[in-house]
Amino acid sequence: MLFTDDAEVIDGCKEIWDKLCCYVFILHIFGINSAVLRVLGLQWRMAITIFFYLWFVVLPALLYFAVHRGGGLDAVWTILPIFFSFLQVLLALLYLTADWESIGREIHDRAHGDKSPKVLMTSGESERLLPSDDDDSK
Repeated sequence: MLFTDDAEVIDGCKEIWDKLCCYVFILHIFGINSAVLRVLGLQWRMAITIFFYLWFVVLPALLYFAVHRGGGLDAVWTILPIFFSFLQVLLALLYLTADWESIGREIHDRAHGDKSPKVLMTSGESERLLPSDDDDSK
């Protein structure tokens, strides 16, 4: 049973349902991107990006298409998935362009202090896991 019997409301829900489902899926990708950025300690960079993008790009676009051009709710639910998809690209670029070496060094220094031996990060991690020929001779 639906929350209403009004045919106009039901038709409106049917019109936006696919767009709403796409938007909800994109929000889950946002959860992944924001978690990666928070773990890397880039939450302020993420917050600034989201703030400026939502207030100065998405909100004016929503007002223009939904109110000024008269698109209404259909325009809102058409625009939101598009703009939030682009936001996910921006957030992914934040951690793809981050300096992972310095972030790793900062984490290591905070966890172990400066007295612990530094881990060389130039070789691949999998190389250190593989047994060497010297290990077989012992």
